[in-house]
Amino acid sequence: WNALVVGRKRWAMLDPKAVEAGLVARSEVEAGPLSVEEWFRERWPALRQRCPGHAFEHRQAPGEVMYVPAGMWHAVLNESDTVAVTQNFVGTWELVGAWEALMEYRPCLAREW
Repeated sequence: WNALVVGRKRWAMLDPKAVEAGLVARSEVEAGPLSVEEWFRERWPALRQRCPGHAFEHRQAPGEVMYVPAGMWHAVLNESDTVAVTQNFVGTWELVGAWEALMEYRPCLAREW
């Protein structure tokens, strides 16, 4: 979850079922060499149009709390300077999958654990 205290954040969320169904290629969801700002400008509009019912956007205001369900693809663009309180949680039922994803996508961080 992410509780915004100051500023504004733009959230994009894509249900992983859109990737599983072949509506979206994994490479389209990942930023790769793009900055978050470029991803929102260059990739997000097409993803939203192609995946109605799977793509969600919200502009978070101070005092709002965003919850991102496990496995949900998401990107966040700070539209101003922000202060937020956030917490990530991995339950025992999803520990193996989270560890595998960490090793694949963030190997340096995985080695620290």
